[in-house]
Amino acid sequence: ELEKTLLKIKETLKDRRGMLSLEEKHDLQERNEREERRYAFLSNLLLLEDESEEEFDMTSVNEDYFFSFKPGVFQFLNLKVDCDMRLLNNNRKLLEEKVGESIEKAFKHLVYEISYLFEDSSFIILLNYDGDQSQALAKKYGELIKELHTTHPISNDMAFTLGVGASVNSMGKLGSSYETSRWAVEERILKGTFHVLEIGEKKVTDLISSGIINDFYMKFSQKVE
Repeated sequence: ELEKTLLKIKETLKDRRGMLSLEEKHDLQERNEREERRYAFLSNLLLLEDESEEEFDMTSVNEDYFFSFKPGVFQFLNLKVDCDMRLLNNNRKLLEEKVGESIEKAFKHLVYEISYLFEDSSFIILLNYDGDQSQALAKKYGELIKELHTTHPISNDMAFTLGVGASVNSMGKLGSSYETSRWAVEERILKGTFHVLEIGEKKVTDLISSGIINDFYMKFSQKVE
């Protein structure tokens, strides 16, 4: 990821100086198009209903959106950033680059495919992997949070929490994974930040019906904004 960032900087400088060759410009355009299409597909996955079991043709998805998905486990993670919104907005690009590097480093060698986007102060991370890697990945969840806690990539005033969504066996069921990752990360309101949090679907239902999350979330939001 760092290498990709440095390459982008180099290309931007060369482009400003009019030094990019036609071939380099074509390669850059293709790379940007691939990233845009991947981002669009991932964004659409977030719109899946919780109970959805939509069918996806994996071969077509890989060809049309430049992924490398394989049959196995699919899972969403929600890496939440808590800080003053001015601090977040002023450092958004640098935050995406630095935390993106940490995400790639933590998971890339254990998964078939990894993709993520940053929105509403959360890194939404999609993993596709062989089920035999579940324990190794669970260990990496903790290591990622520990790294972010230790290095403070942008500021000591930024806190991170990782919500782990339910693992599912097809892309069409990812609505459930995304929803549980969102509710898992809300448990930081009760348990604090810099934790890896996982929550079962029954617990989600119980928390919603009890109103506990809503009460605490309102107070917590007022505190961090």
